[in-house]
Amino acid sequence: MLHARHCCKTWRGWARPTCLASGLVRAQLRAYSDSKEEWRTIPNALTALRLCAVPGIVTAWYFPAPVFAAGLFGAAAVTDWLDGYLARRWKQQSALGALLDPLADKLLVSTTLILLVEQAASPQVTVPAALILGRELGVSSLREWAQRYRPEAVGNVSVAWHGKAKAALQLVSLQCFLLAHAIRSGSSDRDAQSSADTPEDLGSQLHTGSLALLWLAAGLTVMSGLQYAWALRL
Repeated sequence: MLHARHCCKTWRGWARPTCLASGLVRAQLRAYSDSKEEWRTIPNALTALRLCAVPGIVTAWYFPAPVFAAGLFGAAAVTDWLDGYLARRWKQQSALGALLDPLADKLLVSTTLILLVEQAASPQVTVPAALILGRELGVSSLREWAQRYRPEAVGNVSVAWHGKAKAALQLVSLQCFLLAHAIRSGSSDRDAQSSADTPEDLGSQLHTGSLALLWLAAGLTVMSGLQYAWALRL
């Protein structure tokens, strides 16, 4: 009888930590499962579609189908705002989204800039495009350096208003450039018209406005890069 009681106490003493360990294992497995499922969200799907739109824009540009390229860029630009809005509203921020969202933005903007620089072959487009691309490369390198050598300063850097404004201006100016190119390409296939409001004139006016927006975007882009470097106290 005493032996049986001793065995029972021994069993209970052994079972208690075993059950605790089993509960921890189940919790870890549940957390692992949740982490695997967190990327399956609508915001991440929108970001993935924006990535897929980049080769589509290049294909449409050289096909050539400038109207389709402009429409595809516009749809991709809308997802740039929509995926972040939905992620915040539905509380679906994820590590994958934090990685892919800026990557998709940079690929969309840089690829379109390269196409427009090739098409324009003018310093009026090349110079602001070089400023924008140079800033993006510089800030990316600076951010990687700061993560290693100034990790305490990185957490104190917040996105300023001109950082958001430059992104919006970049997308708007590039959209207008693509629309202007589509209009001018379409008008070249028609006979010349005597009216002052021909598609060629409208395309030229839109191109001029796009050029002004691109220079403004380049100025804000450089300013936001300098602000980031200043925030790190370089």
